This record gives sequence, structure tokens and C-alpha cells, in this order.
Amino acid sequence: MGELHLEVIGERIKSEFKIDIDLSRPQISYKEGLMSEAKESLRLDLKIGSSMHSVYIVMSILKQKTNKKLLSLDHSPDNASNTAAIYLNRLNIIESSAKASLAHGPKLGCPVINVRFILHWLEISKGTSDTVISSAVNQCVQKLLKSANTILLEPIMSVEVVTDDDHSSSVLSDFGRRRGSIQEISTRSNYRVINALVPLADLLGYSKDLRTFTSGTASFSMEFHSYQEVSAKDEGEAIKNITGFYPF
Repeated sequence: MGELHLEVIGERIKSEFKIDIDLSRPQISYKEGLMSEAKESLRLDLKIGSSMHSVYIVMSILKQKTNKKLLSLDHSPDNASNTAAIYLNRLNIIESSAKASLAHGPKLGCPVINVRFILHWLEISKGTSDTVISSAVNQCVQKLLKSANTILLEPIMSVEVVTDDDHSSSVLSDFGRRRGSIQEISTRSNYRVINALVPLADLLGYSKDLRTFTSGTASFSMEFHSYQEVSAKDEGEAIKNITGFYPF
């Protein structure tokens, strides 16, 4: 919903239900991505009751931009015999556990995106439960994420503003203040159409600001474009928005 919708609903709650409310700053949906690639191994031995559960797993984590499979097998001569013998149901457990482990990254607990895994080796003792296998995968993924290090990613929006010539310079200078990147300026009838890529974090309150400095003559629309790395300069502010505290 747009900010204006939220303001209207807030006022209705106050006037119709006589309830005092505070509208806080909207939270930006940050993600985490890999800084590098990594390969790790993990052995998990657990004794549950009288039985021993043991898992040894070797995995790699890599960057990916395309929609490839989340998990692939190492078919190199040294590992092919091992990975070819893994049962399908165990592969499904490993893949689902790896996917679940990406829900919370090590940097700020944001979801990790644009990654994939390679399973190099797997040893499971007889009678080992699926829960132990899942736990081993989860621990291995967390180990991989710490080794590879993660970076903060922020949502970038594609914004289109339609305004008259008198206010086009104000729109352009305002985009510069909001870390915007101008993509195209065109003409539609007697109006200027300005397209730009702007971080969502810098668009909070934009509808109100646009009405103010264009005297209500401009309109805009925006849609999600992509996730991009947060610069070191802006990361502190992003962390404060998420946690409420500046990083030390």
C-alpha cells in the first residue's frame, strides 16, 4: 500500500474507533548477498538414546544471478561415486534444509539471495534420522555464510515522474539528493517524463515531498527493479534503520 493509504487508515482508526496510534517509519526489506565463495566441511555426531547418529558433509556456496537449481552435485572423478549414490529423498532433505538456512543471514538476519550450493561429499551412518541430517546441513550452511562473508543489499525502485517543464529541474535535483540515477527523460504531450532508479530507503515520504515542491502538479509511479549492494557509506544508516542502533 502507498503511504497515503496508510495515513488515511491511521486517521480512520483515530476518528472512528477513538484509538490513539503511532505510525512508525516503514521497514525496508533488505537482503544479504555473498562477498566471495567458500567451501566447508562439517561432521555432526549425536547419540540419541542408545543409537548413534552421524553425518559428514562437504559443500560449497557460490554466487548466482540466474534461476539455476539451488543444489547441484559434484560429478568430478574424485566425488562422482559418492554423490551418485545419494538417495533422492535425502537430496530433497538437504535442499530444503539449505533453503531454510538462507532465511537468516549472519550479518543482520536478513534473507540471503542469489546463491547456490554444490554438494561434494556426504556420509551418513546407518539409522541416522532426517532431523540430524537437516541439522548438519543447517550448521554447514551457516559455516559457509560466515566464511564467504555477506553484504547488505537494498531494494532499488524504478520510478517514473510526470511533471511540467517548470518543475522538471526540481524533480531532477531531488533525485540527486535521494541517491537516484536518471535513466531517461522524454516528452509526453506537454509534460516531461523522468525515469530514474532510486533506493527504496530514500523514497519514504516521497509522495508528500513531490506534492510540495511541484505544487501538486506532478504524479509518479514506481515498481521494484532489483537489489543492489549498499555502499559502506550508507550501510551504517541502513543498519540503524533495521536495529535502531548505529554500528560500532
